Amino acid sequence: MATPRLQQSIDDAALSLLNQIDRDPHSRLRGCCDRRFWAWKLVDFPDATLQRAVQPLAFAVSHSPGCFPVPDAAVVDAVRNALVFLGQIQHPDGSFDQAYPQEHSVAGTAFILDSAIAAMSVVQHHCDDTSRALIVQMFERAAGFLCRQDETHGAIGNHVAGSILALVRAEQLLKRAEYGTRADALLDVLLASQADEGWFPEYGGCDPGYMSLCVYYLAQVQRLRPRAQLATALERAVVFLSHFVHPDGTFGGIYGSRRTAVYYPGGVALLGETQPLAARMTRRMLDAAEARRLMGPGHPDVGNAVPVLANYQLALDAAVRMTTDDAVRLPFEEGQSADFPKAGLFVRASASMWAIVGAANGGTVAVWHRASGQRLHDDGGWTAASGEHRWTTQVTSAEPNVRCEGSHVVVTAPFRVMSQRVPGVLPFVGLRLASWALQWPAIGERVKAMMVRVLMTGGATVDARTERTVVVSADGVDVEDVLSGDAGFWRRLSRVTCGVPFNAIHMASAGYVVPMTRTLEPVAADLRPLASAGRTTIRVRVTHDGTRIVSVE
Repeated sequence: MATPRLQQSIDDAALSLLNQIDRDPHSRLRGCCDRRFWAWKLVDFPDATLQRAVQPLAFAVSHSPGCFPVPDAAVVDAVRNALVFLGQIQHPDGSFDQAYPQEHSVAGTAFILDSAIAAMSVVQHHCDDTSRALIVQMFERAAGFLCRQDETHGAIGNHVAGSILALVRAEQLLKRAEYGTRADALLDVLLASQADEGWFPEYGGCDPGYMSLCVYYLAQVQRLRPRAQLATALERAVVFLSHFVHPDGTFGGIYGSRRTAVYYPGGVALLGETQPLAARMTRRMLDAAEARRLMGPGHPDVGNAVPVLANYQLALDAAVRMTTDDAVRLPFEEGQSADFPKAGLFVRASASMWAIVGAANGGTVAVWHRASGQRLHDDGGWTAASGEHRWTTQVTSAEPNVRCEGSHVVVTAPFRVMSQRVPGVLPFVGLRLASWALQWPAIGERVKAMMVRVLMTGGATVDARTERTVVVSADGVDVEDVLSGDAGFWRRLSRVTCGVPFNAIHMASAGYVVPMTRTLEPVAADLRPLASAGRTTIRVRVTHDGTRIVSVE
């Protein structure tokens, strides 16, 4: 499989990471990977998770020597200094900060430890005794923190998986049995949380995008510390994920609990060495990345740059060892419909159409033409507006009101207040003061739980709802909405629209560019019958050639 454009994107992304590191030999911040802190001086503390840049840089030096416009020795030197700098910004309890000072982030510490140990395996022979001792001490403190501290502000599968991998790496490097014992305990918890449909939870729901990241960590755990139960869980996970590979080469989207359309290919590629379905999925997704139909290693912002790049490096390395069975096909290629009621996701196929209904998110609908791969429709649900106020049906529910009647999927969803909070001076100053006054991980977890409720959970329900019926037929998809509720609520509004993608929650990893050949215009409800009778019906038909026919009663 030739991937010259993708390989060039990987090399360019690695060079971009090298540019984030303070490499000045006279700087007291030498090794800091947060350029906003050491160069721009726009933030008041360094984000420790940006030190994860050491992993893909070390990988590049060991697997693609000479890909940088500077000697590889200079890259190794930058990685070594970045590892030493980690020890300088580590808290005495072994933790690190990502979002704010004194955060003591569990997941951040896990991701940093995983990346740092992986990088150390490449550069350890270039470390003197002093720097090696400092780095190993940093590893021990971080692993000890992960053994003592749980993440309690949400059920986040990829975070737990990252902790497991970090502890497995620490056990193998440092020969400390307690790290492996803790990893096994966390793995037991994570495996118990896997739904029988194959997915792991992400903030109270299912998000295929972040689940692919969870598989990235777990596939490496399986390689380093094989376990039959984990192998079975990963097989089920791949089957589930394969349903969210779209005909246009994209993956995931606003139908997931975290609304992410990011695909992390590394774990599935590792599994593709032995699993035919994983191999088929990897070939398809790497081809899409090569054709720039999928977010590649050079596309995300600095917050996701390292995990995306590290995944593509691992995926290309694993892909050369895969054998693809042409008889194995993905669900959209076979035209398979599937119901995942616990995830609130319903996949519908016909001879020409492919659709995914996100019932758990209020009935989002995405539609593709199977043969051409074109995305024809992408509807994030309803929004209602009055001045600066917004209400939406796109709210994640663990128990959505949904029923399947033959080819019909019917979702009833209420309108809820949509949070549009942005940082302000007083809340920001308050968070900084609190972070310095309350320097305990348990307090930080409570603060994060509060932030999750405010930023990711829907607000108060109003007396307004939609009953959305989706029908996929041979030559099109029909979406019918019956809007109803208190006429007094509808009278307050200036507009009520659907038919376009949007994100109703705070999620930094959502909202990246998704390739689409057509511009979607919002579908507006007629407010007159809503204001008078509190009820109206809107029908949208999407034909196989992309025509969208709208009728409003």
